[in-house]
Amino acid sequence: MIGSRQLRLLTSAIMLACVAIAVVAPTGNGAAGTTSVPVNVPPATHLTVGCGPSILLPMLMRGGTSVTTSNCDISFGASNSSSARLRATDSSDLWGMQSSGGAQIPDTSAAGGMLTSGFGMCLNSVGAGATSDSMTTSPCTAASSGWYALKQSTSRTVAQSTIAGTATAGVRFGVVASTLTPPGTYSNSVVFEVVSP
Repeated sequence: MIGSRQLRLLTSAIMLACVAIAVVAPTGNGAAGTTSVPVNVPPATHLTVGCGPSILLPMLMRGGTSVTTSNCDISFGASNSSSARLRATDSSDLWGMQSSGGAQIPDTSAAGGMLTSGFGMCLNSVGAGATSDSMTTSPCTAASSGWYALKQSTSRTVAQSTIAGTATAGVRFGVVASTLTPPGTYSNSVVFEVVSP
């Protein structure tokens, strides 16, 4: 498990979610679980990431694919605006996930396509009061389109509110390990941010 990181404040509000995955030899069973952690934000905007601070992807074998099977539900919005934007980036432009030993799994090369390599995020659903933005809504299986990299240099607008108040979006995470990926526990921090005009 990765130690906690401090929350950083950007334009409005941010929450970090640490995504971890164990890459194992060809035997073993996986398990997934989530916890709910609220975050204090300025009164005009609000953000609650319902799957932080840690998300565990099921274990996968070398050359395999692992995708979270339930949504990371995010509530976001602004009390005084019907166009708050939910953004996501990861903690590095250099890799998607890294093990404590320094081995890396890169960000996916997909930009709205299938998850065929690396680490990515997918917008599985939007709830009442929200619409998709630069990410298309997808069923978020490894074979479906809709996977994106979350590099710092390409902050991804996940969804936008259509009402003043609370909107919701559900995202999923996935990773593909190559046949050469060393065994270990890989992690990355994902930054969620709400920006209101």
